[in-house]
Amino acid sequence: MSVLGEVFISSTPFAKYIAVVNSYGHATILHAETVGRESMVGDIWLAKVIRPVPGHEAVFVSLGESRIAMLKGKVDPGIYLPVQVVRDNFGEKNPLLTDRPIFTGRYLIYEPHGKTDRVSRNIDDPKSKNKLMEILGEIHRSKGAFIARRLSNAANYDILKEEARMLVACAQETEFKAATSSSQQLLFSSGGLVGRIFREFAEEDKNIWFDDAQVYDNFINRDFIYSQNIKKWLKFSPEVDLFERYDLNSQWSKSLEPYVSLPSGGKLIIEETNACTTIDVDSGVKKKINSPKTACYEAITVSAAEIIRRNLAGLITIDLPLAYGKKETNKLCNLMKSELAKDRIQFDVLGITNGGLLEVTRRRIGQSLLHSVTKQDIKFPWLSRIWRPEITAHQLLCQARREVASGSASVTIYANPIVVELFSESNSISNWLNANFLIKENASLSHDNFEVHGR
Repeated sequence: MSVLGEVFISSTPFAKYIAVVNSYGHATILHAETVGRESMVGDIWLAKVIRPVPGHEAVFVSLGESRIAMLKGKVDPGIYLPVQVVRDNFGEKNPLLTDRPIFTGRYLIYEPHGKTDRVSRNIDDPKSKNKLMEILGEIHRSKGAFIARRLSNAANYDILKEEARMLVACAQETEFKAATSSSQQLLFSSGGLVGRIFREFAEEDKNIWFDDAQVYDNFINRDFIYSQNIKKWLKFSPEVDLFERYDLNSQWSKSLEPYVSLPSGGKLIIEETNACTTIDVDSGVKKKINSPKTACYEAITVSAAEIIRRNLAGLITIDLPLAYGKKETNKLCNLMKSELAKDRIQFDVLGITNGGLLEVTRRRIGQSLLHSVTKQDIKFPWLSRIWRPEITAHQLLCQARREVASGSASVTIYANPIVVELFSESNSISNWLNANFLIKENASLSHDNFEVHGR
């Protein structure tokens, strides 16, 4: 069963919360993005090479506006060239770039530098592959190649042809800008996190809900929505914030906790670090609730769901209760593969070690849910994480919006000074709320606590 369903995008001037919800009302995918830390994956920039990276076959490049990124390969300093972001900054690592940009649609990927059309490896039916190869061969382009993505198998020829035309047009416009510009600048925007949600997770017969008018207006006319069929499913719901209306806040909170219950009584303990993610499995055997074998199979199914929901990436190790022979090991690995295949992000199941560690790698695209909304505590960086101030600001504005929706004409908020500093333009917040707005400092409140008073 696919993890996809209706999409909910709840926004304030400080952050966006995004959830993909299945037909049972369960959030299968959760993402967050704060102002100033928007995802750049897919964006194409005209960059300037600065200097080599010591000890690596790579160079640092400047994207302008104090943005520094890393490009693999040897390029002479001072050269300008178009590059594409393939990974956002993570921890102390700079964004990662490629000098061979591609243009990703919902059904197709256009490679201006490509030589041969291809079909996604996730489409394994020979008849479907041959049909798609025939369609790709009929699509006119002056150069380059197309890759048919998994969803292309269900799209008709006219939809594929129209998306291909738009992808080629975007590539030509980007190449023209690069050839006629002489300074660092953004050449093409892929739409950030919301753009990726449109391409990867939105279904054509499922609604995409917005609760912020400005965000809705900005995205409904964006060029990266190549499918006109998707646009008719964009919906605006101004009554109240979507996460409150559809009871997603509780699911959001649980997805930030390290403990996840298994159906028969055991639990997972998820710990994220910059180096890797570890998932420890407590089978519950000591309480005579569960068997180690049952816990192994449950742990794999639940772990895969949490990996997708929390956007965990990089090396992920799952400490299973028991080590098995080759036959049982293959079953467990195949189960993990089938569960992760419900997602659209590249992964690899490396296998189970002799010690019972199931190792998985997953491509890192953007931040995990935890790292999106929290940061390391400066006082105790090795011990704890705290809410980002923008997330606290987002939460208090969501509560203020509920106060206004219930009839309040003015809202007064008390918050920690660090959070208050973010509200430099209270007039714009008043316009956004459509009510009088005032925020005051209260140093006795913690960084993640606030008070909202409506009247």
